[in-house]
Amino acid sequence: MGCVGPEVTPDTPAGQSDQTCSMVTDSQPTIEEQCGNVSFTEPVCGSRTLEYIITDVPKIDLCVADGPCVGRSISECTNCWKAMARCSILITNTDNHDGIWVVGANYTLGNYSFIKNPISLTIRPNESQIFDFQQIYVPGSPINTAVCSLSVVSEPIIEECYEETRVTTECANVTVYVDTEKEVCQ
Repeated sequence: MGCVGPEVTPDTPAGQSDQTCSMVTDSQPTIEEQCGNVSFTEPVCGSRTLEYIITDVPKIDLCVADGPCVGRSISECTNCWKAMARCSILITNTDNHDGIWVVGANYTLGNYSFIKNPISLTIRPNESQIFDFQQIYVPGSPINTAVCSLSVVSEPIIEECYEETRVTTECANVTVYVDTEKEVCQ
């Protein structure tokens, strides 16, 4: 871009002008959208069952009738008229929180069923408890043993929270100034 000035006349030598020109910087405001990543933490909560291991303990059927068979295995005493079935499980808390486990038992002998009251025990982390059930029954002739089944009726559940870091993109309109240069003559 050149200077615009008066025409060159015989009084003004060629290539010369009465004006002085210079480059001037002009700042013009414009609005721009600027975006950036922002990280934040927020609590994440949820319920979970405590971790544990169940170990079966062998079932014991003992004769409990008075006489020479008392305290002996029912399989050794074919004339036992009163027996006891003992069923147990061992629960080990492998979690890092205390919890209360509830275990129930059901004994079956022929067409009869005996539901035992559940047992509730608190188990601390890395500790174990035995849930022990007994049922007295008449084995009959020929001898028939009671069948037992044990199950966890209620597992311990805890509410657990932890902080999770997340990233989001936030945008904002920002006024920026753009510099332009132009030639100004005087």
